[in-house]
Amino acid sequence: MKTVWNIAVLCLCIYTVQAQSGKDIMIKNDAQIRTQDESRDLTMILTDAKGRSRERKVNQYSINDAEDNRSTIIRFSAPADVKGTSFLAVEHSTRDDDQWLYLPALRKTRRISSSDITDNFVGSDFTYEDLGTEDLEDFSYTVLREDTFENASCYVIEAIPITPEKIKETGYSKRILYIRKSEYLAVKVDYFDKKGNHTKTFTITDIRKIPNSDKTRAHILTMKNLRTKHTTVLRFNNFKINQGLDTALFSKRNLEK
Repeated sequence: MKTVWNIAVLCLCIYTVQAQSGKDIMIKNDAQIRTQDESRDLTMILTDAKGRSRERKVNQYSINDAEDNRSTIIRFSAPADVKGTSFLAVEHSTRDDDQWLYLPALRKTRRISSSDITDNFVGSDFTYEDLGTEDLEDFSYTVLREDTFENASCYVIEAIPITPEKIKETGYSKRILYIRKSEYLAVKVDYFDKKGNHTKTFTITDIRKIPNSDKTRAHILTMKNLRTKHTTVLRFNNFKINQGLDTALFSKRNLEK
């Protein structure tokens, strides 16, 4: 009888693991990403098809409000031709998110509209859409299989836009995400354009636990454009989590300072 009971428990455990949906996995992914606030420094390395590279120094800050809406500000500190360029994204629960780009050379703040989100962000291989917060209700998430990436076990999930607004504004027909089981981080994402062509691949490596935090973060992010052979690498350091950032930092007025 005991053996039968053990088999029943084992079958129940197996069923529970199999029953984990794509959306369940993405909810856990979102929880791993979210913090009260966070800051980091990074070096952005842009490499063209001929192997020529340029570097940019960037500071990034984010904060979540009481409704778990995230605001993010990105500031370029070097070299001189991009110094002072800043980007602000503000998430809203009941309306479209806001995005602004400040260009110091023009002393002008440009609002990023929904028709602009497929544009590249300041010459990188990331679009404004890639920088935005993902609304899980805008997509269907299907677990395709389990696989490995960098010797780590992953869930492979297909994300397809389903709401009329997202279908209209997105630059992608679908994404294939590799979610690492150990931390529920997206360690690889394949992007497909509106015609179904595989156009970009995003990967994260050098994953480490952040001191004095329960969060894990990648220290190297790479976006490869398969069409142009252009690559953007982000090298992160100096992570600080839940340090009590001032909400005034995340304002359009502060963006232009």
